[in-house]
Amino acid sequence: MLQESVYVKLDMDSQSADSTKEKVKKILPKEGFIAMLRITEKQFSGMDFLIGYSDTDVLMDDKRVVEL
Repeated sequence: MLQESVYVKLDMDSQSADSTKEKVKKILPKEGFIAMLRITEKQFSGMDFLIGYSDTDVLMDDKRVVEL
């Protein structure tokens, strides 16, 4: 497993992506580790989401009710 947290940053072109990379380099902690992966919009749109069973009391629809 590679990640503990995943963040997504949309850049409109390679120049903007390079700028983002340089900004991240400037704030990288001494003991930090950041992996950056550059993909195209087409590759991003082909992403598969694999979701397992989640045992939770949170309703995931618009029929949520809060009782006080």
